[in-house]
Amino acid sequence: MRLESLFPFVLAQDGMQAAPSVPSTGGAPASGAPAGGTTVAPSSGQSSTGGAASQQPPGLSSYIFPIVLGLMVFYLFTMGGSGRKDRKKREAMLAALKKGDRVQIIGGEIGSVVEVRDKDILLKVDEGNNTRIRYARDAIKEVLVDKPETSVVETK
Repeated sequence: MRLESLFPFVLAQDGMQAAPSVPSTGGAPASGAPAGGTTVAPSSGQSSTGGAASQQPPGLSSYIFPIVLGLMVFYLFTMGGSGRKDRKKREAMLAALKKGDRVQIIGGEIGSVVEVRDKDILLKVDEGNNTRIRYARDAIKEVLVDKPETSVVETK
């Protein structure tokens, strides 16, 4: 199998086009044809037989750009926007912390805020022993809000 028939875009990148492949008869090459059976037409767009212009498949590089562009757009719409929203929501939650709030730390501990500073907070985690622990402000997972219980009425 000839290399030109497998990879025609390699020749097209050099400005040359591959001529239609002709099976070798094992004899001497046709008049005007180079030895080895490989015929390369000039870059004028016509084959060596004087026929119409041959169509070459597009190269691999023409497919890469749209794929990369599509992946970037997909990332921006799915991941990029939600990260900013979550970050703003978290910053607003940390800015609204005040004494007496019940919070849960990333590690799972739950306590009441005793003191709020710029970079850290002091939590009271045990009422009986009056145990207080200082945590970094970024360690807060969420502010716990006691929701009133609602009664469910069944209808028949």
